[in-house]
Amino acid sequence: MLITSVEVSCLRIPMDVPLQSTWTGGMPQTSQDITLIRVNTDEGVSGVGASIMGWGKSLEEFIGDRIGTALVALVGEPFAVERLTRILRLGSWLGPRLCPLEIALWDVIGKACNQPIYKLLGGYQDKVEAYASAAELKEPKERVKDVLKWREQGFKAVKIRAHHPNPQKDLEVVKAVRDAVGNDMEIMVDANMAWEFVFPLWSYQTAVKMAKEFEKLDVKWLEEPLYKDNLEGLAKLAAEVDIPIAGGELEFGLFRFKQLIDEGAYDIVQPDVNISGGILEGRKISALAEASGRLCVPHTWTNGLGLAANLQLIGALTNCPYVEFPYEPPAWAEETRDIILKEPIRIDKNGFVEIPKKAGLGVELNEELIAKYTYDKRIIP
Repeated sequence: MLITSVEVSCLRIPMDVPLQSTWTGGMPQTSQDITLIRVNTDEGVSGVGASIMGWGKSLEEFIGDRIGTALVALVGEPFAVERLTRILRLGSWLGPRLCPLEIALWDVIGKACNQPIYKLLGGYQDKVEAYASAAELKEPKERVKDVLKWREQGFKAVKIRAHHPNPQKDLEVVKAVRDAVGNDMEIMVDANMAWEFVFPLWSYQTAVKMAKEFEKLDVKWLEEPLYKDNLEGLAKLAAEVDIPIAGGELEFGLFRFKQLIDEGAYDIVQPDVNISGGILEGRKISALAEASGRLCVPHTWTNGLGLAANLQLIGALTNCPYVEFPYEPPAWAEETRDIILKEPIRIDKNGFVEIPKKAGLGVELNEELIAKYTYDKRIIP
């Protein structure tokens, strides 16, 4: 089986309700911008991957004008994923852009073998507990109302954003949720401090204080409490407090994650196959974490195809007890997040997500909707 062409499609899908996420500094997200990559083969099997960031025309031009034909020639066959992985490692400027291409290769492999990807990677678990991962800042009463509703829907864990101008408000929100749910739900907290351009930014002293306060509220982990390149501060913080420190969603590649683990920056690593180097690299990163006694809980705040790709990795991991389930209705619910899929990915009544079991990524695309919202497309070569 040989790769014959790569298709790059740019989609812009309007959202009915804007999303005011913490990582965009409150700037409303009014559309889903997706760059969809398809790999076609001489045996009629095609695979797909989708960027976590829009990239749009820039990615289409990057692949089409610079490296598309060369990649088809260098990789050659879809089973040669390791060849592509080594190309991606040439630089972080290249790798995150091309992760969807690596995922598309795995989709081809799974379809050719008539197996879901996670079975080919080891097949450890068929389902995983979901935590509802909120995106916006809300008043304590509002967030409590949300979380109680989510508990009724089956969620047994929730992640709350902590990025108010006054950190005391973050504590008030988490305390209000803990008081409301008691011990019925796990609570995670994400400070989103790795995004240095989005204020406010915590100092080391603030991070220590917040971590110790969250410990008292039995928070499962504290995510991204400091800027991602402050490895010395992260390692010092992780050693000083009892609450696990998590992060890594913006990081790329096996060697960077080895550095994070070796220096003790994180107790829990959070690669994303759509950013961090693809499914094979994610498998290697998880093995590093496993060997050092750490959890690997992938970041998954993305579209439905990106979530499906991370789920395929998670299905093969022994050190991943949760899946991040992006959830902030009405702006970001299953129907919005998974709009390019025929069937949304949902939790069951016990709060678990089944790893998709159809061949490849395990999901089917809504081709009619994709055609409707594609504003540009290129086929290489």
